Parts: sequence; C-alpha cells; structure tokens
Amino acid sequence: ANMDSSSYAINTVRGQSIESVVKYALWVIRQLNQTDATTDDEGFDRMPEVRDVLDRHLDLTVELSYAVHSVYGQWFPWLQYLDPNWIEQNLSRIFPPSEELFLFWEVAWDAYVSFCPPYDSVFELLRREYERAVTRIARTSDDRKHPLLGKDRMAQHLITFYLRGLLTLDDPLLMSFYREVTSELRASAMRFAGRSFYFIDDGVVHARVNTPPEYLERACALWTARLEEAIRAADATGYQNEISEFGWWFASPMFDEDWALEQVQREIGRASCRERV
Repeated sequence: ANMDSSSYAINTVRGQSIESVVKYALWVIRQLNQTDATTDDEGFDRMPEVRDVLDRHLDLTVELSYAVHSVYGQWFPWLQYLDPNWIEQNLSRIFPPSEELFLFWEVAWDAYVSFCPPYDSVFELLRREYERAVTRIARTSDDRKHPLLGKDRMAQHLITFYLRGLLTLDDPLLMSFYREVTSELRASAMRFAGRSFYFIDDGVVHARVNTPPEYLERACALWTARLEEAIRAADATGYQNEISEFGWWFASPMFDEDWALEQVQREIGRASCRERV
C-alpha cells in the first residue's frame, strides 16, 4: 500500500517475471544478430514463447495486477524495437482508451514516462497518449498511492521533442500543455530547457558543445514566446515561477551574451512597469 505500481512491480515475483521475459527477448535478438542468423521470421515470430507470455498477461481476464501492467509501459520502447507490428496491434491494450480502464492506462503511462527517455521512434505512436496525459494532468486516482502521471518527466519529454523539431510552438499538443498545466509545471519545463544546454562539473559550467544550432534557435523562440505571453497577461503572477527560471538559461555559455542580457532587461523592465502600475 505504500508503493506505486512500478515500485511494486520490481518487488514482486510476477512483475519481475514479465520484466525478465522482455530482457530474455532482447538477449535473443543480440544472439541472433551476433550469429548473423538468417530467417524469414521477424519480431516475435522468431520467439513465439515471448509473444505467448506477453499476450497472456495483457489479457485483463487473466491478469488484473496494476504492477504487472506497468511493466509494459516501462519497457514500451524496447517492445516496439522487438516487434513494431505487435506493439501497434496491442497499443490499446497497453494504454486502454476507455474510462473504465483508466487506472490501467495510468499505471502504464506513469511507468513509461518516468522510466523511458523521449525516443523519437515512439513519439508519433504515442502522440495520442501524450495528449490524454495533458488533458488529465490535474486528475488523480483514488486507489493508487502515487498518482503522479510522471508530470515533470512528461514536461521534459515534450520540451525535448520540441527542441528536436518533432513539435512546433503552434502544435496543438504543446499549446495544450501550456494551457492546461500549473505554473509550477511550466516552470519545471523552462528549467529543464535551460539546463539541457550545459552541465556543471566540479563547480565549473561547461557548454554542451555538440548541441545543433537549430536546438538553440528553437530554445530562443520558446523563451521569447513564453515571455511575450507573460507580458500580455492581465495577471502576471501566474508566470512568475516560469519566467524566474531564465536564470538557468542565463548561466549557459551556449546562448549569445547580448541576447541573454536583453532578455533579462526585458523581464526587469516588465516587472518594474507592473510594480509602478
């Protein structure tokens, strides 16, 4: 009762068993690749024993454990790598769309977004699930210990997809995120975006020198859009947390110094004008 479903899964026999099935499948693929084995079979056709177990425990007439179901979300990108056709056919079983099965969707989503990096290869497949997560951002579940929906991690995923160019500022998904979430979560997204362009080692700030220039361009466009929205807002208090996170951007050596100083001056000027009003 004191654990979320993913934590419970790693502390129970059935949860560990399903995870071991996925790890076994990955081992099989590695062995086949190393031996250059040629076969007409693909995906789980090469290891039907894996498909049989995964199918059985996705059947809610057989397996009703939230903990076991969360394993499918936690290993979703690797299942997609193992058999793209299988994952597409079973997407609605892993992330059930019906309200009656919302808790199964929630545990799978929470595990996916909390444990998995934002892989481009699964983004379009899961776009509808990201949309559902955004619209359900304020919803909590009565019978789960930690109904967090991986909120901070979801924000990081969306920002990453934006910086990579998979999302644009006017994409309905990103616009819905900024419209629906709390000021604290918008601040978390802004903080993550700024910190993604540098790292600190032994107290010394280092630039991520391999960052593509287009990432920086998109980041600057995002900041400009968020600052302009704050300036236009009738009540700017809802943007204070978000805008204050520019300090992380300002510390990054990746951004042009003149541009960074200009943004600070704009923000100070905006705050001064509102104080006088």
